[in-house]
Amino acid sequence: MVDAVIAVLLLVLASSSSPILACSIDELYFNVINCGATGDGGTDDSQAFVEAWDAACTSSLESATLYVPPETIFLVHPLIFHGPCNPPIINFLILGTMVAPESPSSWDERDASQWMAFMNIDGLNIDGYGVVDGKGKSWWDQSCRNHPLLENCTTLAPTAWKFLGCNDSSVRNVKFMNSAQTHVAVKGCNDFIIENVIIESPENSPNTDGIHIQSSHHLLITNSTIACGDDCISIGDYISDMEISNIQCGVWTWSWNQHWKFRKRRKLCTSGKHSNKQCHLQRNFQRSSDQNMAGN
Repeated sequence: MVDAVIAVLLLVLASSSSPILACSIDELYFNVINCGATGDGGTDDSQAFVEAWDAACTSSLESATLYVPPETIFLVHPLIFHGPCNPPIINFLILGTMVAPESPSSWDERDASQWMAFMNIDGLNIDGYGVVDGKGKSWWDQSCRNHPLLENCTTLAPTAWKFLGCNDSSVRNVKFMNSAQTHVAVKGCNDFIIENVIIESPENSPNTDGIHIQSSHHLLITNSTIACGDDCISIGDYISDMEISNIQCGVWTWSWNQHWKFRKRRKLCTSGKHSNKQCHLQRNFQRSSDQNMAGN
């Protein structure tokens, strides 16, 4: 059954039945294993991801796919995947597990605000039933929010995945968990879809928003489950034309449509066991804040 699902995903992304080939320019799929990754969960596989990305991004294909195979665990240190890329469509297919370093010292002399970032990439599609694990516990244990009296406590911790200036892009079907802070951040993006994702972290994990949106337009967040230690979805400034629908946020399910250019909002309450409570939450949100939507 798993093999069948993998085959379907690869066909959908690449519109071809060709096999996965070596890590080199102008191949159809760029398998991180073929680029030198071990997938044993302990070896630093960061360079293999860099090489696979560079090969996919510089290829002459109409649709290139970086492939993270199933039944593997890849330790990946902080990285930035840069664009623009040559292919009009570039896919990042995650069927295995990607894990962050557990120690905050891995961010020494690096940007501690992010683990992985995708920058200036149009036509980016993240997909697959794999897992992105931020391994955030060591960060939570030194957080000033949870431990204000701790000497050298920290207020800044990495967002798991950031999307910066990525247009006509999407994130689908992936599970994000245990980020040091926010799990997914979308900034400066247009025509962006987040669909059918799962986001999980302990309820006492500090500042672990599920999704944060900032300075972005034409957005859809739908059919997803979020259970984290802070806001399910937080909404910053300079947002227009955004729809949020069918989000399971803790025990509540809610939808929200925002038409910023008309300066009005329409709340859509869904039916179910907690519908009265969720509608009350939405009305309070509308009166009290234009910035954050919290469901936990």
